[in-house]
Amino acid sequence: MPALITASVLTGLSVAATVESTQEQRRAARLQRRIASIKARRERAQLLRQQRVARAQAEQSAISSGTGQTSGLSGQLAGIAQTTASNVSFLDQTQALGNAANRAQTRAATAGAYANIFGAGAQTAIAFRNT
Repeated sequence: MPALITASVLTGLSVAATVESTQEQRRAARLQRRIASIKARRERAQLLRQQRVARAQAEQSAISSGTGQTSGLSGQLAGIAQTTASNVSFLDQTQALGNAANRAQTRAATAGAYANIFGAGAQTAIAFRNT
């Protein structure tokens, strides 16, 4: 009977530790997603700043050369806008994939926690059977 009590107490402690571990892993995943979001916002802002600079340089160059609002300038501005949009889209895609990976890691940690709990329960059952 003392083996059963010991096994039951240890199982309870194992379950509590597993639950706490799972909660901490979820918290860490949320923090990682927040960090990725902040980085993506900063990179997006940097891309938009670069677009404004490139646009201003192209317009200044056109004015300085006396070409003004020509189709060449319009094409150059459209190219700048397209490149920026493509880069922002890439950032969005990588952020979405990173979030999906974090969610998968959280699900894996939860599944591992359940496996530990069930394993502890099985050990308790074996200890009970052997008493």
